[in-house]
Amino acid sequence: MSLPARILVLEDDDAMRELLTEILKDEGHHVLAVSRGQEAVEAAERDPLDLVILDVRMEGLDGLEALARMQEHLQGAASLVVTGYASEADSVRALRLGVSDYLRKPFDLTQFLQRVEGLLSETRRRRLRQTREERLRRLSTWALRALLRTLEGRGLPAGVVENLEQIGSLAGRLAEGAGLESPETEEIQAGSILLATRRLFALPAPALPFPAPPLALAAMCEEPGLASRVADLAVCAGQHSDPDERWPGRFDPILLAGLEAARANCSGLFPRAQALLGLAQTLLHAGDPQHAGQAFRRVMASGNPREKVAASLGLAEVALKDGCRPQLSEAVHSALQEARQVGPAETGRAALKGGILLMRVGDSEARVLLEEAIQVARRLHLTPALSRARLAMVALGLPKPPEWEEDLELLLRPENQPERREDLPWLLPTLLETDTPPGILAPLVRESPGELARWLESGSPSASARRRVGSLLTEVGGCLSLECLESLNADPDPEVRRQAAEALQNRSATPLRPVLRIRSLGPLEVFLGEDVIEERTWRSPRVKYLFAYLAVQPRPVPEERILEEFWPEDALRGRNSLYWTTSALRRTLRGWSTSDQAPVQRVRARLCLNPELPRWHDLAELERAAAIPQGPERPAAARRVLDLARGPFLEGCYMDWALQIRDRVERWVRKALADLHRHHHQQGLEAEALECALRWKELDPLSQEACRGVMQSLLALGRPQEVIRHYEGHCRTLHRELDMEPSLELMELAQRARLGLP
Repeated sequence: MSLPARILVLEDDDAMRELLTEILKDEGHHVLAVSRGQEAVEAAERDPLDLVILDVRMEGLDGLEALARMQEHLQGAASLVVTGYASEADSVRALRLGVSDYLRKPFDLTQFLQRVEGLLSETRRRRLRQTREERLRRLSTWALRALLRTLEGRGLPAGVVENLEQIGSLAGRLAEGAGLESPETEEIQAGSILLATRRLFALPAPALPFPAPPLALAAMCEEPGLASRVADLAVCAGQHSDPDERWPGRFDPILLAGLEAARANCSGLFPRAQALLGLAQTLLHAGDPQHAGQAFRRVMASGNPREKVAASLGLAEVALKDGCRPQLSEAVHSALQEARQVGPAETGRAALKGGILLMRVGDSEARVLLEEAIQVARRLHLTPALSRARLAMVALGLPKPPEWEEDLELLLRPENQPERREDLPWLLPTLLETDTPPGILAPLVRESPGELARWLESGSPSASARRRVGSLLTEVGGCLSLECLESLNADPDPEVRRQAAEALQNRSATPLRPVLRIRSLGPLEVFLGEDVIEERTWRSPRVKYLFAYLAVQPRPVPEERILEEFWPEDALRGRNSLYWTTSALRRTLRGWSTSDQAPVQRVRARLCLNPELPRWHDLAELERAAAIPQGPERPAAARRVLDLARGPFLEGCYMDWALQIRDRVERWVRKALADLHRHHHQQGLEAEALECALRWKELDPLSQEACRGVMQSLLALGRPQEVIRHYEGHCRTLHRELDMEPSLELMELAQRARLGLP
């Protein structure tokens, strides 16, 4: 007997329906029997099927009409029409619908079962063949990329493999824009890479262990057709920023329009270099500085100035972890050089981060950079940055400023949690070595007991600092590890030993619940207290995505809605998958919960993360900042939006709900830039206004408002030639994308620049 199949029987005759159902079940198949056409359509929408058996004539929706409505849900399932009578018109309809087989009543049951098994065998073979072809396509693309990677470091110039991958990615987007879908887009992607290896770099095409798919061959061999036209444009675009200008008349206008759209999407809010930055930071947090450094260096080779600033500072962090002081200093200087090309705000951020990194290795230049950061922060009213810079100056050994306690209280606010976490390795020792109020110290120690333990183990604390730690044990002893308390219990100071002994005696067997920190803007990073949840702990991407989905929900979500979002194609299997995924998620988050408070709660068929457990989410912080209306607090809120938006929401996830949130984040970022540009322009800070407007224009190339902001600021800065260049470039983009002219405002600004008017 063959493997069990899922069979739908549509028959309005009760006796016949029961007979067919019984026979098929005796053969071991799963049978769903219905008597009306509409019921059959609903069943096909709900359940995956291997075979549909139907009668033609019945009341209401007849069998063939029901089959027509089911087609989009059948996914290659076979169909068998069994009927006692059928007109010529019915036969034609059946033929057009691609009915697999026809059986007239009355029929022999043995013959019926033979037809059923024959159709099921054919369906299985077809689906197996499709699966193998799909795997082969994916395997060929994967193998091609893997083989190209083996060429790295074997005499190839730097950036060749990266360039090939970018060409392949562009070809895939062009193919999608031309109406193709996977797997055709993947084949063209692979073929474009093969074509580029030969045409651009004179490399032999990598030998694959199996034949290349048809469209990949067509693209590589430049055979006439859409595949070769897409590949040709992608490769030429890899050589020249405007291939239509370089090779006029060579390319299909529709594909050229697709190129502009793809580039707008690529060079928008979070381009490839930005994604690499997120990956590099994730690797750094996960304790892998070697691969983080490789990712940062790739950004340095392909990113824009702002991305290069972040990458240089990332390389400085890698050098700090590796103990390479010369490389750290070099990376900080590189970051400042790039930042000065971007604008004052970016320069201030780079000076602050670079100054802190140099301060941590005792470099005398740290003070110069921190003083520059303080000047920029004062001019632009960057309050958190100003506080951090002043605290870092104290860490250098300078006297405490009058604003000392105000700075500390500001840093303790919930919205400044990311900056506080970043600064704790140097800030906590600084505070413990100075006369800092216990009300400031205790929350910091509770939040990061591991930092305190590492500092104590280093042997660096002075006797007064150890006594200060001892005085805190009544409040924070419960969150310190047993090893840390035992170390303090062996301290030379008898008072510290006494306080540690009391803390050990009163220490609860149940540790305090750590805060769950979620960073979903960029690659998903989740921390339980100080520890990152490692990738393998999630068990599968679907577990991570379900966690992220629940984390953004304001209230418990019905399980049916989760099934629609995550497993729409198979409700029965989806429910089993949901149970497994939820169970895996609970195991992943078990360190966040207690015996009586599960991390994921299920109430009346609804799921949610436990609202009673402490957590911090960057998306929630960004949303709060974005919601602050126009007024005195709006500029600081807009800067907060830009600081938090380190990458696209849940990078790598393309589910509908994630894409909707991603779009919202992008709108908030564009509005923040527009508001900051307007604020700086009104304050007469044109260099800062230009910095915001350029980034705004980069994110939204078709925005006339953004272009006007760039032109206004350039004109105010006395740079008329750049005004004209931006205006002409915007005119070309508008004409190519929207077939429209620029606004009268832009024309007026351009004319003023030509006449040399301010």
